[in-house]
Amino acid sequence: MRMMKTAMATAILLASATSANAATINLETASYTDGSSPSDFVAAWNAATVSTTTSLTEFVNVQPGRDKINKLSIDFDAGQAFNLDFRFGLDAGYGAAIYLDDSLINQRSDDLWWSNNYNNSDVIYSGNLPVTAGSFSLDVYWAEGCCNGSNAGQFTVDGTNWQSLSVSNLNALSAQAVSAVPEPSTYALMLGGLGLVGFMAARRKKTA
Repeated sequence: MRMMKTAMATAILLASATSANAATINLETASYTDGSSPSDFVAAWNAATVSTTTSLTEFVNVQPGRDKINKLSIDFDAGQAFNLDFRFGLDAGYGAAIYLDDSLINQRSDDLWWSNNYNNSDVIYSGNLPVTAGSFSLDVYWAEGCCNGSNAGQFTVDGTNWQSLSVSNLNALSAQAVSAVPEPSTYALMLGGLGLVGFMAARRKKTA
């Protein structure tokens, strides 16, 4: 019985070790008619009245509308240290700002329109963020007046291979955090081994 309890406790511990917070991407929009680029996007956002909140599986070809200020919130886990870079193609006539864990990373006040081309100079980057293993929150603010162009984002961990900003791709960043934990088949072998040890111990006690 004691061996059974130990095996169950081991299984629960190993299963919990593999769990990680699932990444989320949420877009909030609010009316914005100031007609100029905010000097402080967070303050401008806090002064606005949120009109819609949308949970996204991927930030691609998103059109929040005209006369809007927008906040894209990205929560994710990193399983190890990365030099992580995000880039955003936005329709942001009044500029944009990127924050990591509430710290300003990049801000532009010029009229941004990426023309659906990541090689365009109007694409805004986060730069090589030296993140370590843990949980992070990236917030992107932008404001647009006249139009309703598409908006999208990507990220890279090696500076070369860019991936679509999707929940599934962000979840993969946490994979290294559990790579040292045995796979389910290994659990079965481990638990089977524990059961065998218990059986042999009980047998020796019976024959003694």
